[in-house]
Amino acid sequence: MSVALSLLAAVVTYLFAAAVLDQYLGRRRAYQLVWSIALCAFAIAFTAQFVAALTGWSVLLFRLWYGFGALYAVPLLGLGSIYLLCPRWAKIAGTVIALELMFWGFARIYGVEAALIDLSPAAGATHPDTQTLPPDIRSTAVLLNSLGTLVLFAGAAWSALSFWRRRTARFRVVSNVLIAAGAVIAGSAGSLEKFGYPSLLYAGNMAGIAIIFLGFLRSNERMDAAHLPVVRRFHRRGSPTLAGSTAPRRG
Repeated sequence: MSVALSLLAAVVTYLFAAAVLDQYLGRRRAYQLVWSIALCAFAIAFTAQFVAALTGWSVLLFRLWYGFGALYAVPLLGLGSIYLLCPRWAKIAGTVIALELMFWGFARIYGVEAALIDLSPAAGATHPDTQTLPPDIRSTAVLLNSLGTLVLFAGAAWSALSFWRRRTARFRVVSNVLIAAGAVIAGSAGSLEKFGYPSLLYAGNMAGIAIIFLGFLRSNERMDAAHLPVVRRFHRRGSPTLAGSTAPRRG
């Protein structure tokens, strides 16, 4: 099951990253670039997870999985929401704080001696027990993921409420509700591990990313081939729906 979930999560996340990057190439908005980088970080973590499920965990795979998954992906998603919704001063402050914590945490996980990394699975799970890591690394990961999840959820919830009050673009209400729900599910997966349910980590991450991806796709009023990111580039030339089309925008 862990092999299938890890492979599916990696494939979905690579597709998601390609879709957001496609939007960035069309609109050149900073938040889209940040989100695409965040999703690439998730994809790297899921790829390491998939390889580990096939071959067994190594120190390198653990560093990739924890570094990109726990220290980069979620805070970058939150930072993307700040770039989308917040004023310039908040973007600067958020970038400085997030990058300092991310780079420090990443340097720490790669600086930890291999002997201090316990690759034996956590109780009831198929991944290494992260509780054996130095407390400062775990605290940094918890802080980054908590803040990233909170910002992503709050941004999506606020956008959904705004569109609902204006009674316009109802499809964007659905889009943002899905994104907010996905953020909660993905964020809860890591929390469940701490409360004795580590086996739900993979399933929770997979479900959270898939729901956020669905919300992203639903941010476009039309979901036919001519309007879906990436897919629209392969749609037959001359299609009238392509003329003057623009990439969808969440929020």
